[in-house]
Amino acid sequence: MSTFVVLDSDEEPSSPAVPLPPRSEEPSRGTGATDAHPHQNSSSRSRGPGTEGFALIRAQIADCDAELENIRKELEFLIERRTQLETLRANLTSSLPSTTASSSVSRPAAPAVDFSTPSFPWHARLLTLRRRFWPEITQFRNKQLDVINATCAGKDVVYVAQTGGGKSLTYQLPAIHSPGITLVVSPLVSLSRDQLLSLRHRRIGAAALYAGTSRDEEKRVAEDMVNGAGGPWWDHDDGDGGGGSGGGGGGSGGGRGGGGGTKNVDEDQDEHGYDGGLRLVYVTPEKVAKSKRFIQTLEKCHKRGRLARIVVDEAHCCSTQGHDFRPDYAHLGLLRQLFPTVPVLALSATLPPSLLASVVQVLGLVPGEADPEAGVLVVQSELYRANLRFEVIPKARGAKEEVKQIGDWIHEKHPGHSGIVYCLSRKDTETYSAGLREQGISSLAYHADLSDDTREAVHVRWRDGNTDVVCATIAFGLGIDKPDVRFVAHATMSKSCEGYYQEAGRAGRDGEPADCVLFYRAGDVSRLSSMVFNDHSGLKSLYLMVRYCEDLSMCRRELIRRHFGAGSTTLSGTNARLVSAEEGRCGNCDHCLDDGTPIEVERVDVTREAVEICKVLIALKDGGGEVSESAKGKGTADPDRVTIVKLIELLRGVGPLAKLAEIQVLVRDGLVSFPIGARYKWGRDDVEKLIIAMILDGRIREEFAVTAYTTNAYVTCSRAGRRLAEMWASHGAERTPKIELVMRKSGVTVQKDSKRQRSAANGVKRDRNDEEDSEHLEEDFVQLRKLKTIKT
Repeated sequence: MSTFVVLDSDEEPSSPAVPLPPRSEEPSRGTGATDAHPHQNSSSRSRGPGTEGFALIRAQIADCDAELENIRKELEFLIERRTQLETLRANLTSSLPSTTASSSVSRPAAPAVDFSTPSFPWHARLLTLRRRFWPEITQFRNKQLDVINATCAGKDVVYVAQTGGGKSLTYQLPAIHSPGITLVVSPLVSLSRDQLLSLRHRRIGAAALYAGTSRDEEKRVAEDMVNGAGGPWWDHDDGDGGGGSGGGGGGSGGGRGGGGGTKNVDEDQDEHGYDGGLRLVYVTPEKVAKSKRFIQTLEKCHKRGRLARIVVDEAHCCSTQGHDFRPDYAHLGLLRQLFPTVPVLALSATLPPSLLASVVQVLGLVPGEADPEAGVLVVQSELYRANLRFEVIPKARGAKEEVKQIGDWIHEKHPGHSGIVYCLSRKDTETYSAGLREQGISSLAYHADLSDDTREAVHVRWRDGNTDVVCATIAFGLGIDKPDVRFVAHATMSKSCEGYYQEAGRAGRDGEPADCVLFYRAGDVSRLSSMVFNDHSGLKSLYLMVRYCEDLSMCRRELIRRHFGAGSTTLSGTNARLVSAEEGRCGNCDHCLDDGTPIEVERVDVTREAVEICKVLIALKDGGGEVSESAKGKGTADPDRVTIVKLIELLRGVGPLAKLAEIQVLVRDGLVSFPIGARYKWGRDDVEKLIIAMILDGRIREEFAVTAYTTNAYVTCSRAGRRLAEMWASHGAERTPKIELVMRKSGVTVQKDSKRQRSAANGVKRDRNDEEDSEHLEEDFVQLRKLKTIKT
């Protein structure tokens, strides 16, 4: 090892300790020789070590430079490793029971007022109104009373509760208790329509304003908002199918009306202090952002003292960092500027602590920690619903096999039950719907390309139990409140944990057991990443979803609670209950057996395999892409455009990339060996799992190329991956940090039957049924046209 001297910064370096050439004996002073050639002797003395000495110095400098470069690389690697360990330690620490605050916005000081008590003066009347209009609800749950009391007291509130957790009641009950109008900003017209049907069925006055509202209808709503003299609204028919009016009830609103004459109902309502007048107005955020006429109506309403509160539903849409940001939500802060004294109630089922600050800021609210008395109260209920069983199932390969897999699962687990199959694309909804019908499962497709009439007909047919399964995009979800949905299946994983939990939450709203199953294949990652890479936090959210799918040990309940901050986050004094390690498993997910013990897994050392993958990607990126002589003319691939599929082929020793000269050099020199993972007897799925793990830990980076028709995702070695390969080359396996992959106890993932085998087994039936597809679809379309019940 080369040595070097450390000098003080203000000192000049001394002469290097290098051997000098032998010097001849100096002539005596005063001799003629010396005096005759003074300049020559001086020059000789100043020449120093000579040519050989300089060469040796340069060699030592080169050694120092090489050693310094190795140290620099090692330091970079160690610094990165330290960051990874610190992050891991923080994540592990956060899983321990703790009440330590970690977010200035999400954890303000506990409020002075306890809103969970029944001691408020309006409590008795609220109970009376609840019994009258919601007789099926016998008690408040999920911190509903905290929210209701706080908003009735005029306090700003952010309420985060599970899907189907009763968020609507927290503003609908105060709306009929308080005089004036409760403005509800809701993202979808379908959501407003469903709420309208439900409220009018309960004889509660409500209206909705959106792009399709007629001028006359909008004028009537505006007049009643300002003057409050429009009479009962529960029997008002604005063309949206609101429940039938008076007399015999029923009416044309899908049979939603009730019995009893108008006079008797009005008198009954008067006994409870509510006359059936307009109390709730639903609007889209676009209405607030773009309609000056509507803003003027709100100003008049507020001037008359009739604007009781403002409700923002799906409040997570406010955050640009969230999974479902909507630009018009960014303008809702205008409402606080115009009406600073009107309380705001923001609702969401998927608002993690990391997004809370941005939502509070967009809405113009005061953070609780800045002003505990006047600041926003954040209430979070238990997000996990014990009746839902979460499971991730390895997805079959091949389009037909995927559909058959879901069909077989439905036949086994939920024959004849109501359910939803969420699909990634509109085409997938049609494919899955037709495939399930072939297997004898009543199914219809739902997506944005269908007409409004057809979508409404599909919804009604499924809601009324005439169709068991809807295969839908995420357009089918918000506003769906069918209580007896026994399963929600995701044919492809969602783009974020927030989206997945919201969609899965459509199941089991009646409190009965329900399944939330996700069919996952690592190959779907690149398909989804190419769709979200351009979104703010799109890849980050997707990779968190992938981690959920890849996890093989942690209880699903804990994964969900940790993501949304429940159990380790204190929100304005309304703590979610902490769980200990002993009770941390639900016993009701795919990672927990009935006795509450985890599925056994093992940690496999994959450092060598990871290094070899990095070497392959580096060679493809840095090499010239030259083809070996033996491979010329046999078809190759672009080494700068490597998809996950092509990389897997290469790592298994097949495919056109294996023909490249730089790859063959790696194999010849023993730097890599194909197939990767041979010592563990790995299959394709195992190699794919390691690649995804390396993407998640940053050693492989996804890059994207946009064409006129699509966006393609490619993989390349990141700087962290290069440092890993360099560390292995410089110091060997002993000094390279170990990389481990968590796998099931068997050591390898379960290998499925090949596509050819499955196709052969089902080919005859498939061919026959494929011919009937068009007949089924035509029959369904005719049925749907006959099912039109609601105008749009």
